[in-house]
Amino acid sequence: PPMANLDEKVLTGSRKVKPLKAEAGQVEGWSIRWNLSAWPWVGAAYASAEPDDRGVPLHGVLFTLTKGDWAKVCVTEGVGWAYEVERVRVATYDGEEVEALTLRTLPPFRVPEGLQGGVSRPTK
Repeated sequence: PPMANLDEKVLTGSRKVKPLKAEAGQVEGWSIRWNLSAWPWVGAAYASAEPDDRGVPLHGVLFTLTKGDWAKVCVTEGVGWAYEVERVRVATYDGEEVEALTLRTLPPFRVPEGLQGGVSRPTK
């Protein structure tokens, strides 16, 4: 399945979120982790931005949203019960520095490092 908020059909279609602007950028000291367990029938894990000291920046899309659209994202993503909001500094590929908000898995739901990436299955 597509990464929901990066898939235009999901973001602007089913979620009715209309970004005012979208630009590529990177965040130093953070990475994507697949550390929020999905339901077993999904067979995967959900993504989270996480602090990371390995020296490889998180690359992604910086969406500029209205407060109302940001509220829609927070509700549909589960802010408060699955995710928390974190402030980050984004360096756009055009050289601009922007303060932004991202989502991070809440501590009780973070799959431990080494077990990330989906639902574990027995091996033969």
